[in-house]
Amino acid sequence: TSRLSAAEYAVNEVEQDTLIKTATAFTNVLKLQAKVDASKENVDEHLRLVQLIERRARSELSSMAEVILAKARYDQSKSESIQLQTALINAKSDLQYLIGQKVDQILIPKIALSIPNNLDECISAAKAFSPTLKRLQAEAYAAESDIAVSKANLWPQLSARSDQIYGGITEGNTTYL
Repeated sequence: TSRLSAAEYAVNEVEQDTLIKTATAFTNVLKLQAKVDASKENVDEHLRLVQLIERRARSELSSMAEVILAKARYDQSKSESIQLQTALINAKSDLQYLIGQKVDQILIPKIALSIPNNLDECISAAKAFSPTLKRLQAEAYAAESDIAVSKANLWPQLSARSDQIYGGITEGNTTYL
């Protein structure tokens, strides 16, 4: 029974690990999605600044060095945006792998979680829920059972036998120990 429980808790442990990986991938996609949105705004703002500085340079209020610097910053913001978009695609791919469904756009869910206010209550709840601790406890019980069986094997073996004989020279009951 302990070994069966340990195996069941091991399955729960893998399930919990998969859920943690999925939650991590989900939050990573959310984070990268927000960064990509911000980077697009950044690229647009840099483009607006490049255009402004170019107009100022044409009217000879800014130097060509400022135009070159503004274009370099614009190119850098585009490069960072592309890197973030690539990271988002990879993060969505990781999430798709874990959930087995295509991921397009993710919205932040509106979920109210009930979390204990006290750290000791949080630790106690985590310990009570942990499939790893439950598996280890079941394995400990199985080990204790193995020890009990091993100790029992050290005791002398007793066998009993009883024969009932009908007819013949030695008629009667014979019992052996």
